Amino acid sequence: MNSVVLNIAEADGNDAGTARARFASACGSAKEVRAGLQLGVAYGYFPTEKVKAVDIALDEVCAMSWRLSGR
Repeated sequence: MNSVVLNIAEADGNDAGTARARFASACGSAKEVRAGLQLGVAYGYFPTEKVKAVDIALDEVCAMSWRLSGR
């Protein structure tokens, strides 16, 4: 999750091409967080219900960063 925040912060203040790449990386990192949470559920570390709200927030972060990337 740190990578999501850091990529978004890094995009600010960079040239347009680098900013687009960082926003796209933020979306990729959000998807990586989702995969990690799914593994946590599969391994029984926490219940699916606990992940639902985070999953919705990850969708929003990914949609926002994808729009900002200009893709």
